[in-house]
Amino acid sequence: DFSYNLTTITSSDYPDIPLAQLKSVAIGTTVTDLSNSVFQNATSLTTVTFEAGSTLTTIGNNAFYQSGLTSIEIPNSVTTIGLNIFRLATSLRTVTFEAGSKLTTLQNAAFRQTGLTSIIIPKSVTRIGNYTFENTTSLTSVTFEADSSLNSIGNSAFYNATLLTSIEIPNTVTSIGTWAFSQTSDLSSVTFEAGSTLISIGEYAFYRSALASIEIPNTVTSIGDSTFEITKSLTTFTFEANSSLPSIGIAAFR
Repeated sequence: DFSYNLTTITSSDYPDIPLAQLKSVAIGTTVTDLSNSVFQNATSLTTVTFEAGSTLTTIGNNAFYQSGLTSIEIPNSVTTIGLNIFRLATSLRTVTFEAGSKLTTLQNAAFRQTGLTSIIIPKSVTRIGNYTFENTTSLTSVTFEADSSLNSIGNSAFYNATLLTSIEIPNTVTSIGTWAFSQTSDLSSVTFEAGSTLISIGEYAFYRSALASIEIPNTVTSIGDSTFEITKSLTTFTFEANSSLPSIGIAAFR
């Protein structure tokens, strides 16, 4: 129980507890930082709670990597979560963000190879990093809070998210990275919020997806090579009126 007067928690704060036997942690309001790898490989750790009024701002790289977590609510005071934070936490089904979240970035590989089934991404998030949801094969639903600030979706962000069926991309997004939605074998619907400012769609972005149709916003100026290659269900491809697209990449519709 870390409810005493700590500001930073590291693995050295519980030296007498074998990490693999740690089952639950309650974190007090004074804690502002969970250090890198603090609960990495805590395979029996299923429950982490934060006291009401938490002042936590940072959760470090690999903090819950390959842990036994099943769910977690991240305090609204958190602005930064690290690389690989929940990677290989295969029992993790639910991650929620407290109302009023200040989180700005979902870092690279944050939910890679987890058991996550759905997520609502706070409007404060401006970037989804590379590999963030790669191989998250239980993920069925991704929702963005209204008035999203999201600017970019990273490379391979949803690669092989095989149960994801649809997604609406906020109008603030200007770039979709390479391989972003590749190998999404159930992804049949991708729509863009009205007023989209999308500029670029990266190479292989929808390679081997299940898209049946898509309308490209008129702000797009770049569609990369092989973007829709082997998307065998794609029957309708349209451009929004007044499209400014000057060229289409090699093998884009192969």
